[in-house]
Amino acid sequence: MKQKLFLAASALLAFGLAGCDQIPGSSSLSTPDGSETPSLTDTPTSSEVYTKTDYTDGLMFELNEAGDGYIVTDYLSIEEEVVLPELYEGLPVREIGPECFQYDDITAIELPISLRKIDDNAFEGVTGLVDLVVPEGVEEIGNESFYYISTLKTVSLPSTLKSVGQKAFGLADGFKEINVAEGNEYFKDVNGVLFSKDGTTLYVYPEGKANTTYDIPKDVKVLASHAFYGASNLSSLTIPDSVETIEERACAALFNCTQITVNPTSSKLKVIGDRAFAENHGISTFIIPLSVETLGEGVFDGDYYLTSVSFLNQPSAIPASFFEGCSKLATVSIPSTVKSIGADAFASCGALSILNLPAGLEEIGTGAFEGCRSLTSITIPEKVTAIPEGAFAYCNALGRVDFPAGLSSIGDRAFTQTGLGTVDLSKTKVTTIGNVVFYNTSVSEVKFPSTLTSIGDQAFQNTTLVNVELNEGLKSIGEWAFGDIAELKNVYLPSTLESIADCAFQYNQIGDGVVNYYTPLTAIPAGFSDKWIVEEAANIHYGSSLSEYQAAVAASEAE
Repeated sequence: MKQKLFLAASALLAFGLAGCDQIPGSSSLSTPDGSETPSLTDTPTSSEVYTKTDYTDGLMFELNEAGDGYIVTDYLSIEEEVVLPELYEGLPVREIGPECFQYDDITAIELPISLRKIDDNAFEGVTGLVDLVVPEGVEEIGNESFYYISTLKTVSLPSTLKSVGQKAFGLADGFKEINVAEGNEYFKDVNGVLFSKDGTTLYVYPEGKANTTYDIPKDVKVLASHAFYGASNLSSLTIPDSVETIEERACAALFNCTQITVNPTSSKLKVIGDRAFAENHGISTFIIPLSVETLGEGVFDGDYYLTSVSFLNQPSAIPASFFEGCSKLATVSIPSTVKSIGADAFASCGALSILNLPAGLEEIGTGAFEGCRSLTSITIPEKVTAIPEGAFAYCNALGRVDFPAGLSSIGDRAFTQTGLGTVDLSKTKVTTIGNVVFYNTSVSEVKFPSTLTSIGDQAFQNTTLVNVELNEGLKSIGEWAFGDIAELKNVYLPSTLESIADCAFQYNQIGDGVVNYYTPLTAIPAGFSDKWIVEEAANIHYGSSLSEYQAAVAASEAE
């Protein structure tokens, strides 16, 4: 019976699964000159003679769309030595379909010369295969076709091969060498490393090569997607000035690499792709060269020993997840040209204690600084109009935030579980404070702007507020917005209030004490929940003015 064992792989496998498809504009190991991959030969020519019809029991076949050849679609046997036929029912076997042998136990496989294509994930996770010989005639190898084969050591590719998909031989820690047959017009090997024929693109550096250092040849212009991914034996990698593009995860997961050398001033590097240097646990410093024009997302994601990064270029944005998980990053100077900081860009940078945001900054992404637990203060630039969800959540040491006058909204969880004591929004244009914004903080004083119209659920729950002066113009207060505040004594409810949700001011009294509510209202509006307070712990002063509330506050502070 076929063994489709979808095993729980390591964290490396999980992280490496993203981006499996061939991506337009990236090096997917297709024709190196950028032209379209030539069509596969679907019908026998006069020079093709196939005679072999024997094959291992359990192979499943399906006629292709053209009706002139067969696709091997599945394998339903426990035989570990597999033979595929050249002919099946009188027609050539042209293709091995997607996931055909996925996670099977195969120690040896004999592929036919009639074969033209090996599809995506065809042999992913196969156990036991050591030496792979792709026969003459094969023109295309799909994405992750031989992915996660830990036993794989050598691969021999034919002269007919025209295209190889992303991560075709990825996540194989024993993989040491690629050999390309003479006469191939698209690829060549140099010391077991796969290059384009002209040597300008480095496609695959076998993950298990024993070298501890590697100098990329000086003719290389492109490091293809996942080119060095997982090459854990490398301790040093030198990228020459000739390299212009580093594609997605090209230099990622080099777990023991302590030095990646790029000349910051003479390099011609223009593009650093998504997560190009992610998961590198030995790199401590990096200088982004002057020549770089494009930065991808998550470039240093998970580089938890990275302590310092310098930008010599002038980027307009710090992309999403750029430094996410760089827990030891202590120093970074954001260039003055930066106008936006992406989602999670600095998330979980636990050592970052000082950060100066550039004056021209206009946009902060969701969770941009979430979990920066050493950050003590921040000044938000004047052009920023919105603080999004979770932007500074769990910044436990954050004790001061200077808010810009043009600020109009504060998103959910923006400052939850921070060290804020005083929140002054009085000079802003904030209309909305979202849910859980200042939840479980040390906020003891808040000044609201005249523009505020709504306060979300749990916005100030479990803070240390004593007096709450809500602004005229406020219309709604959400559930538990001011709940669980043991120190609360005095609250001013404006005449504009239309709704207060369940438990908005519940469980705030100390012992047998009461909370005094002052309001110009003469009765509870219909939009107030009947559970907005604990009635026996509340003293509502109807028809009270703001000055009466302020006098009561002054009197209680004088006690």
